[in-house]
Amino acid sequence: MLRKSILVISDQHAPYHHIDTLDFLKAIKLKYKPDCVVNIGDEMDWHSISFHDSHPGLYSPSHELVVARKFLQDLEKLFPKQHIMDSNHGSLVFRKATRYGLPHEIFKSYNDMLGVGKGWTWHDDLIIKASNGQNIYFCHGKFKDVLKVAQQYGMCTVQGHYHTSFQNRLLEQSK
Repeated sequence: MLRKSILVISDQHAPYHHIDTLDFLKAIKLKYKPDCVVNIGDEMDWHSISFHDSHPGLYSPSHELVVARKFLQDLEKLFPKQHIMDSNHGSLVFRKATRYGLPHEIFKSYNDMLGVGKGWTWHDDLIIKASNGQNIYFCHGKFKDVLKVAQQYGMCTVQGHYHTSFQNRLLEQSK
């Protein structure tokens, strides 16, 4: 199916999302009327279960899920169909399970866990055909140089972020 208008949403990090996120996305939806929505990942933050130290002043895992679930259910009302990329934050539950040798089949699906419908689908990566007939490759993050990703796949590419690039700059600045 050819897509005329693709909206790409990135890094909401619920429940730590910006207070105006939904209002902003409503305005974008009204103005551009996207016929396809791709959430490039990190829809949830999952700070509480991160592989890094957790801040004691932030939400517990249960509280983080409750607050994030409310935001994501409101986002689903706005965009009942959404392609969502697996990501370093959003997919932390399954990443933690993998680390500790737990099969993913013993867990609820993300749709059930977040209380969203079947219109939300998760992908490692995704190719969508644009209205001009060109394919567009979507992923959360592959390599620091997104141009190399585009060259590797031979098509336009939309990528989320790449942490190592940012971390390296911080390390260089601290020297």
